[in-house]
Amino acid sequence: MRILEISYRNPYGKNGAGVESYIYKLANFLKSNKNIVEIAYASENKINGSSPMEVYIPKFVWKIGLAKFYYNLKLYFIVNKNKSAYDIIHINGDNGSLIPFIKGAKTLMTLHGSISETLKLRTKSHSIKYIISYILDSIDGFFEIASCRKSQMVISVSEHTARFFKEKTGRNDINVINTCIEPPYKINKNFDIIDELKNSGRTLLLWVGRDPVRKGLNIAKRAIKGIDNITLITAGYNDENPQENVVNLGYVDNDLLQAIYQITDIILFPSINEGFSIGLLEAMSYGCIPVAFSIPSTNELIKDGENGFIVNNEDELKQKLSWLVNNKYIIKQIRPNVISRASDYYCNKILPGIYSLMEELNQSQNHR
Repeated sequence: MRILEISYRNPYGKNGAGVESYIYKLANFLKSNKNIVEIAYASENKINGSSPMEVYIPKFVWKIGLAKFYYNLKLYFIVNKNKSAYDIIHINGDNGSLIPFIKGAKTLMTLHGSISETLKLRTKSHSIKYIISYILDSIDGFFEIASCRKSQMVISVSEHTARFFKEKTGRNDINVINTCIEPPYKINKNFDIIDELKNSGRTLLLWVGRDPVRKGLNIAKRAIKGIDNITLITAGYNDENPQENVVNLGYVDNDLLQAIYQITDIILFPSINEGFSIGLLEAMSYGCIPVAFSIPSTNELIKDGENGFIVNNEDELKQKLSWLVNNKYIIKQIRPNVISRASDYYCNKILPGIYSLMEELNQSQNHR
């Protein structure tokens, strides 16, 4: 099969987050099965002609918040022109959400979450950029639902996302296949900060993410206040509001992130909205004990008291952390359960199911 993967950021570049990480793994898996994969993504640099699916977006478009809208619109015309070159066009959520409207395109759509739900959580602002972004994201959310209706086949990465789109679209044939992670591996590099944290003798907590509001960074920072012998590591976001007992690392590369997982006792996940978190799964695969807010995605993953802990509010979060720090034997006790749960989501167990759906879609379309 010749497959076009629709991303937004380059999954092979340093800006890859959860969705891009998923695309990177899937694309490499498909290539290993001798399928030809091309990736469409947005670029801030002028295209060099090496790929017709590298979509150049002028920098001023990024600055005014129109990049995703521009990308989806331009990609629609590029894919429409080249649709006959692909057996399957795999769309990731709102990335390329106009493509299912192209006549004759064979589309498989993966839903990572709902823009419509996420919009409700935005911090209110009266800036022009925010207002434009909010309006365009609202339109994009509408097209995401409409695209789910139009695509020949749909995958959801979680049960709760599937329920949301089934309700919005009336489709009862949405497949549920979770995102995946690679098994943990030992980092052979030496990092001074890792040695320093590891030898501190303190209980180490981790918050990781690029969206501090949705993922509850300030909630995590408030939760550790007043708890002795504890250090919170924050990674992925450059926090400009320093706080005692918080080590902010900003953006970290993958090797450093994996090294952090290896020394962390507890992964804090006070996210208020999430499709299905790869970062949380990766941390769990190394034995980091999850303490997470009760939201649909974490309730699917974590059984309270068995392979992590679910809390309902900030007070419960603070109480749970204090209890764990004072009863560290609990961390060792449930760590094997945490690792075992994460192993359910290894890519060698997940990706073959996606490949089977692609084959099924391709065969069904060819027989029409």
